[in-house]
Amino acid sequence: MKKTIVKAISYFFCIYTITFSFQSCRTPINSENNKTEGGGAKAIPVYVTTAKAEVKTFYNELWCNGKVEAGQAATLNFEQPGIVKEVLIRNGQEVKRGDILVRLDDSQQRLALQKAEGMLERAKVEMADILLGYNSSGDTANISPQVKQTACIRSGLYDARLELKEAQLHLSKTIIKSPINGRIVDFEVQPNNPTSIYNKVCRIIDESSLRVRFGIMETELEWAQVGTEVQVSPLSSSGIKVIGHIAEVNRIVDKTGMVSVVASLPKTQHLIPGMNVKLCIRKAIPNALVIPIEALTQRQNRDVVFVMSDSLAIWKYVEVGPRNITEVVITDGLKPGEKVIVKGNATIGHEAWVKELISE
Repeated sequence: MKKTIVKAISYFFCIYTITFSFQSCRTPINSENNKTEGGGAKAIPVYVTTAKAEVKTFYNELWCNGKVEAGQAATLNFEQPGIVKEVLIRNGQEVKRGDILVRLDDSQQRLALQKAEGMLERAKVEMADILLGYNSSGDTANISPQVKQTACIRSGLYDARLELKEAQLHLSKTIIKSPINGRIVDFEVQPNNPTSIYNKVCRIIDESSLRVRFGIMETELEWAQVGTEVQVSPLSSSGIKVIGHIAEVNRIVDKTGMVSVVASLPKTQHLIPGMNVKLCIRKAIPNALVIPIEALTQRQNRDVVFVMSDSLAIWKYVEVGPRNITEVVITDGLKPGEKVIVKGNATIGHEAWVKELISE
């Protein structure tokens, strides 16, 4: 019996010792370091970044896709059939107006020219014989113009002159020259081949000035005013921006509901004819109250901006106007100079405790 009592006392003593040791190692939950002024758990502020609402010129933007064209271009065709004798150009080569590009074999044309020259001389002799019938002395000064014209027709001189001009024209067409300054593209002609196998000689594009053709919806026609500035960027590099201006508006709506617009561009190494681009038409709105687009959020299906006042985020309903990819116009609900929360506003509520992050 005594042994049982001793064992029980020892057992309870061990339990008490372990429990006391465990409690002494725990940190009190309600320590001063983890209390707020009201005695609850310690609050943590939401760190945010801010920007001031500014009155400035806002640029409304309309984005479109387009294709670059040469400011001037010429397509050259073979106007005279024959065999290609000499090629003097290559794709990508720059040429000037009047430069010789291709020569054809001109042996037949030269023969035709010699024949026409002979026919002309024969007609001149025939003309002189006819006029002698009107004045045997050979003095044609007193012969009337009507008689001379009749003699010209009867002698064949009139036709001979036309045939000579035609032969000269055919010979000239065996030499293909550049009609403009520019660069050679789409050139595939090879020597010793007949001209009949080619659809054209080449194209020449003048890159000293470029233009971009694009379409806008009929509801956006007010954006397309001649002289309006546009920013053009290659699809492959949005960081490159080339400034141009609207030059033409084809004021007719096509079957797809689009209006064709052309903007002129300066010469640039970043754009070449045929390139697909995206462009932005910009319309200036002066004296607009503007905030970063990131500051605008929605609560209860309404547009909301959080304004930082002291250390609190104040929820404000706002009315918005035009917006672009970086900024939005506020038409009501905000004052110039108010500090709006740009980042960190996604999860906060009205009068949330916030702290501004200061960028170094």
